[in-house]
Amino acid sequence: MLKRLSLMALLGIATVGVPCQLAAKSVKVASLRQGVSAKAVTRQVAQQNVTIEFYSPSIVRIVKCDANQGASVQKKSYSVVLKPRQTKDIQIEENGEIVNIKSSLFSVELNQQTGEIRFLSKDGKLLLTDTKTRLEARKDEANKGKYRIEQVFRLADDEAIYGLGQLRDVHMNQRGLQNIELWNHNTYIAIPYFTSEKGYGLYWDNAGKTYFNDVVASKGHGGQPSRTSFTSEVGTCADYYFMYKDGTQDGVIASIRELTGQATMFPKWAMGFWQCRERYKTSDELAGVLDKYRELKIPTDAIVQDWQYWGCDSNWNAMKFQN
Repeated sequence: MLKRLSLMALLGIATVGVPCQLAAKSVKVASLRQGVSAKAVTRQVAQQNVTIEFYSPSIVRIVKCDANQGASVQKKSYSVVLKPRQTKDIQIEENGEIVNIKSSLFSVELNQQTGEIRFLSKDGKLLLTDTKTRLEARKDEANKGKYRIEQVFRLADDEAIYGLGQLRDVHMNQRGLQNIELWNHNTYIAIPYFTSEKGYGLYWDNAGKTYFNDVVASKGHGGQPSRTSFTSEVGTCADYYFMYKDGTQDGVIASIRELTGQATMFPKWAMGFWQCRERYKTSDELAGVLDKYRELKIPTDAIVQDWQYWGCDSNWNAMKFQN
């Protein structure tokens, strides 16, 4: 299922988020803090506060905000229902510039000098690298106090990723694609999420218009490393969830369901045969189609009436029948 899952606006030039290579100029270390129900680490790197918090052994949340906003940002999520719960096996270790926080399933390393974050499997294999976050202050009055946010990751050059929603395209692997708009339209369902063949998933939690870009390293890009990014037009902070359970897609699916809630099972009739066409011009035409099905003794559970007006998006209703 996950294989089918598939922000540019006027803004100021003031940049409070800086590339990782510049972050070392100003590093302040905040104390460890205890999360609401699970341990978390907060550090200030350059002008950003970085918080790493495990919500469960297989799910960790990363939040980066302007240091001037304080240690934490109050942000409502429209999709995440999971609350951080007590996780007894979370361990926090500090070795020089590296802070490591790990569960029984994977670990997260924050380099306090560069701001780079690495996600590693239990046996130490590199899964994903968070290279930098840019927070550019919005100057328009409607979004004053918010930011245009770019979050950049580095993936392995030969790594395949899937997701982003139902995008009306022919691509399964999303590597190498540019300017993928994550904004819902009729028959275009965008989900700011991808899953990797390495067995991890990443959910970008921003409800605003977002763009996905992926540049795979090649000679044509001047030898630059791979660069995968989400860019959101408006937000208060960079906010994403990394999920890894056992290296399988079943583990990723279990984690995203835990994070965003269990899907409600459809009623039995919805699993049956549906009759649908672009539209029926009259109610008599629709009823005639239904009569023909009954005449041929073909069981029909639902018929969709689809009305379109002058090129507007269609409004439809499904009527269910007892045969």
